[in-house]
Amino acid sequence: MVENEDYLLCRSILEEHAKTFYFASKNLPENKKRGFWAVYAFCRKTDDIIDEGTENIDERRKKLNNWKESLLRAHNGTTSQNGIIRAFVHTMNMYQIPLSLPLKLIKGVETDSYKVKIESFSKLKEYCFSVASVVGLMLLYVMESNLKKASKYAISLGIAMQLTNILRDIAEDARMGRFYLPKTELQSFGLDHSDLRAALSGDKMIRFRRFLKFQIKRARNYYRKAMGGIKYLPKELQMTILMASRLYSKILDKIEKNNYDISRRVFVPFHEKVLDYIMMLIFSKLPMRQLSQQPG
Repeated sequence: MVENEDYLLCRSILEEHAKTFYFASKNLPENKKRGFWAVYAFCRKTDDIIDEGTENIDERRKKLNNWKESLLRAHNGTTSQNGIIRAFVHTMNMYQIPLSLPLKLIKGVETDSYKVKIESFSKLKEYCFSVASVVGLMLLYVMESNLKKASKYAISLGIAMQLTNILRDIAEDARMGRFYLPKTELQSFGLDHSDLRAALSGDKMIRFRRFLKFQIKRARNYYRKAMGGIKYLPKELQMTILMASRLYSKILDKIEKNNYDISRRVFVPFHEKVLDYIMMLIFSKLPMRQLSQQPG
């Protein structure tokens, strides 16, 4: 049986690891806030099994499979010993989240346990859907939104945010043998996956900046597409999702301000988040249609 402590555990994970989303979640009604925490904590834990484990990669894959089996058993009615699983399955049952969504996430995360070399943007979109868009779809269930109308926008937001993650972590991922940016697109700029872990200079650096500008523009286009779905969310939740999107997209601004230097990880300082939150409250006096069109 799920306990309040299970949800508080999920909240602590969100607060520690995703301050942007924790900051945004404070506006949610209490019951939806708990569902938000549980979905995030489950997704974070799933990702950490592969990315944060100290065991060899085969052991981490076994742990991921065990995590999946724990989810399946709990979903079938067996009481779990894990607080995150208990809170997440309770949330799944409360909001009728399909089992196929967390299973899709687990399968996508497993991809990261292998050497990743994505060839085309269509393959990259598939990956982004698995590890990010499904999270947004699960949250739509928690938010009790109009799924038929809102789903495509949630998918776009997931792609936008995952593209942002990929652009933020290019150097770190390359060191681990993960090359998410499409090989065919790199080649069109005169680059290759091997260039993502090299110290570029001269003409290649110029090409690389042009390549990043192209990718940032694409990510922003997905953010814009996603904003079309804000109106399908419950009114009390529209500001929360809009704010989370705006804060996360600021990572792209930081990459530009750093002159496309990918050697250091960028982040949005807390004072900027506070300022953005204040501005969003000011803009909240505007109709939501006009608000969603304000420049980010």
